[in-house]
Amino acid sequence: DNTVIIRTTKKTDFTTVKALEHIYREFAFLSQKLAHPHIIKCAELLHGRQGIHMVFENIPGGSLSSKVAAQVGQRFPIPVAMECFRQIGSAIAHCHDRDVCHRSLCLEHVLVHADGDPC
Repeated sequence: DNTVIIRTTKKTDFTTVKALEHIYREFAFLSQKLAHPHIIKCAELLHGRQGIHMVFENIPGGSLSSKVAAQVGQRFPIPVAMECFRQIGSAIAHCHDRDVCHRSLCLEHVLVHADGDPC
């Protein structure tokens, strides 16, 4: 599957040099420094006339939030929940080992595979 996710930020949103540096730093982290099996990879950073586009690998299963909402009682069985927690914890520990924090970790920002594995 060659589909990708593209996140576009309007150039007018960059009101300071620091804000522009932030997107380059984010690209560097997500394309190289944070390589990990449970962290989405950013493949490219593209400049358009109106915006800057970050091209991410596609994870076709949707968010963990939607997976949980689809479960009976909105809960995973304990072994599944523990495996999800292990994978998320592994990714967070990997970031923290490199002095990086997520700042906005929530179920909507955790993507899951569509291959039947809930995490």
